[in-house]
Amino acid sequence: MYPFQFRLLLRFIDYRAERGLNKRVIRALAQESGWVKNHEHIFVLGPTGVGKSYVASALAQKACRDGYAVYYTRAAALFRELNLARPLAVCGNY
Repeated sequence: MYPFQFRLLLRFIDYRAERGLNKRVIRALAQESGWVKNHEHIFVLGPTGVGKSYVASALAQKACRDGYAVYYTRAAALFRELNLARPLAVCGNY
């Protein structure tokens, strides 16, 4: 099915003010996964415990359900991979 351990749904995101999530932005990103169709990338940033991984995973799973392939990784792993690829002048499918 999907390469994720759990099925995360955007409708379960908690939009309390102290988390700083904008419901309109999340819904716009999820709308037919237009960010994928437009070849855009999403970086989810914020302090510990605000739900970055949940939001990123939910958007990635929505994109999978819309028929797209996704690449999900943590920032440290992405930067490490990009740093290793730089001398070789090669990058993966990003």
